[in-house]
Amino acid sequence: MGMLVLILLIAHLFADYPLQTDFIKNNKKTLKGLLLHITIHFSLGLILSSAYIVYFGKGIEVLLKVILCLVFIVVVHFIVDYFKGKLNGWVNKKSESYKESILCAIIYVLDQLIHCVTIIYSVQMIFKENYQVFNKIISLITLEKGFQLEMSTKVLFTAIIFLLNIYFVGYLIGILLKSFRPKNLVVETVMEVPFKSVVNGSLYYKDFRNSDVEGMLDKKITEINSISAQRKITFIKDSPANAGMWIGVLERTIILILCMINSISSIGFIIAMKALTRFKQFDDKSFAEYYLIGSMFSIIFAIINGYLIRNIWM
Repeated sequence: MGMLVLILLIAHLFADYPLQTDFIKNNKKTLKGLLLHITIHFSLGLILSSAYIVYFGKGIEVLLKVILCLVFIVVVHFIVDYFKGKLNGWVNKKSESYKESILCAIIYVLDQLIHCVTIIYSVQMIFKENYQVFNKIISLITLEKGFQLEMSTKVLFTAIIFLLNIYFVGYLIGILLKSFRPKNLVVETVMEVPFKSVVNGSLYYKDFRNSDVEGMLDKKITEINSISAQRKITFIKDSPANAGMWIGVLERTIILILCMINSISSIGFIIAMKALTRFKQFDDKSFAEYYLIGSMFSIIFAIINGYLIRNIWM
């Protein structure tokens, strides 16, 4: 029954990410949205579990226990998601932007941990067997020597890591970067000045070392015609909806595969190719920092997941 735990984890990840529609996301604070969400969880879990039962020739008794597991799982899922919505609402009102991002990320990770632990313990509790799933996960993370898995378990673990790399990591990075997201414009200030050498109240060339140029102009310029300042604003049209998300998905997937085949040196090409698509926006310092932080997070998680899968198949 250890495979059943992994199958239910896969069902959870599919139901919580690709099968969670915009309607469900926008209505998860309502009873209707939550009920629809857990119905999808229950249905997908039952479909995948039934396929497992039929394939391995399990009896009706196993199916009934699986249904009991799913009922327990979705009830806990409903309660956790309800309080998560309340907690996120409180955090959004009380916290500053960067603190809000960190707290929301912690809530997000804890939410997923609770769901996964609930699945593992519900199966162990109802089937009254110890599948040592936690021990296998710890052995996988610590790269324990002599760690071996059956072929079917390897396939399921690989599928789980791929889903985590694509969806879990993507949403986590989005939450962490929320407070860093820049506006889609680049501002450039162009100034024309005669640079008079000695005139009381005039602007000296050396004054341009001051970083607050516009504030300096307001204080020191006495002759209205002695200087002119123009602000050039370039608006950057945003990319289509979810384009950035899918670029991140492809980036992490390719890096994960490169790590699996031990070709980590090729990651530089992926980074360079991604940078070309945003070259113009690098004029905006806030966007450049946002882009760099997001890319670093994405690369780090992808490398970790890639080597986890590599360790599974070694």
